[in-house]
Amino acid sequence: MDHYKVIEHALVNIEDNIQEPLSLESIAKTFNMSKYYFHRLFSAMMGCSLNNYILSRRLNASLQLIQHENLSLTDIAYQLNFGTQSSFTRAFKRQYGVAPSSLRGKDKNIPQEPIPQIVKRPIKNINGDIVTDFTLTRISNDSVERYCL
Repeated sequence: MDHYKVIEHALVNIEDNIQEPLSLESIAKTFNMSKYYFHRLFSAMMGCSLNNYILSRRLNASLQLIQHENLSLTDIAYQLNFGTQSSFTRAFKRQYGVAPSSLRGKDKNIPQEPIPQIVKRPIKNINGDIVTDFTLTRISNDSVERYCL
């Protein structure tokens, strides 16, 4: 299993379903992985938790809706699965430093960010050990066979 491909597909899957309720469980299930393993893999590769990444991509998607659609901030918040318009506004201010309503005028414009690229590098755990180079050992009655993923 190519871990990089799994995360690349997960990023596209998140982008394609950004307006749906997304959870660690649902995304891990899509890739037939344990939610705990998927979370560790995603966090190690992306440098942030899955929830933080989804929040960031939802805020990114909101830029298009705020600047080019005639929807209220409440409608945008509900469309992108924020609990309330105020939680959307707080998250938006934290991310971009301005209120979403300030983008309604023609004087401000924040460009959308593309889906980030996966950088292929050794993934290390908190102790600095590389965690993506695995060696599995099958123990049989006759001998020990080594398999590398």
